[in-house]
Amino acid sequence: MPPSAQDVREHEQNQVQRASFETMLKGECDADTQTIFDEYFSHFVVPNDEGKCFKCGTVQAGLMAALIGGFVYDLQHGEGHCSKCHWPARANHYFKDRNGKELGSMQMILQYHPDFVTKTARTSD
Repeated sequence: MPPSAQDVREHEQNQVQRASFETMLKGECDADTQTIFDEYFSHFVVPNDEGKCFKCGTVQAGLMAALIGGFVYDLQHGEGHCSKCHWPARANHYFKDRNGKELGSMQMILQYHPDFVTKTARTSD
């Protein structure tokens, strides 16, 4: 009997590390700013060194992605998904402090952690 969807989801969640300030950025900042980054990055999976989709292994950026398919932008600015398995991701990231002051931005494809995904993109996208 195949595993239930709930069993698969629990297994995926146990295998996937959430991103944080320490896993994503180098350098130092004050505690409040680090908390902002930790909260923001906690919604994403720590990317692997090869830039591959954590779900299906498809390269998401660079020359190989251009040749075999990779990250595909959706209609909402910066949002997209893997071209093979349709796992959602974000490429454009904008950071603000608690008062709304801009801290900076980053362009890097980060896939959403399974805890924050209710469904993947439609296969017809």
